[in-house]
Amino acid sequence: MIVFLEGIVVEKRAPGDIVINVGGVGFQLSCSTQTLSTAPGEGVATRIHTRMIVREDGMELYGFMAAEERAMFDMLRTVSGIGSRTALAVLSTMSVTELNRAIALSDAAAISRAPGVGKKTAQRVILDLKDKLVPMDNGGGETDSISAYTGQSAEREAIEGLVSLGYTASEAQRAVARASDGADSLNIKPDELIRRALKRANA
Repeated sequence: MIVFLEGIVVEKRAPGDIVINVGGVGFQLSCSTQTLSTAPGEGVATRIHTRMIVREDGMELYGFMAAEERAMFDMLRTVSGIGSRTALAVLSTMSVTELNRAIALSDAAAISRAPGVGKKTAQRVILDLKDKLVPMDNGGGETDSISAYTGQSAEREAIEGLVSLGYTASEAQRAVARASDGADSLNIKPDELIRRALKRANA
């Protein structure tokens, strides 16, 4: 299994291919437009996370500048009706943070904007991945600091959910505190707290 490649960027091909020279061997990787846009220019050394897919008619190698994008790619491929190319199309349409948010909010319309993804497939993505959002690395130990939060269980789960959407732990705590103001914290569900927090943030 090829987990990552370190080498020199030889070529970036729109809409979604990148060629890496690793010790004199050229590897062509399929990638999202997100990865293509964030990858360094030609002649620059880089590390790219990879996923190798073995098919009956050959092997395909996919590349991702961020480990979170590879994790979401793997998760999308577990959804019925979504193959590798469709998963890349979704990740080319929206970032991992945006996709996490769309799943959390059950926003099938946003997901179905990706080429090849209809409304029913988008709803399957939400149903299958609702409880499997990709954690985002915010740096500075913010993710680990969640465990120190001493609020109610629903509030704690809501904070963890917001962090997976790209919030820092401190931002998530403030957002959940505002969302739970005046609410019965013993009965309110984490999903509802997340929806309220996101709605206030987007207001």
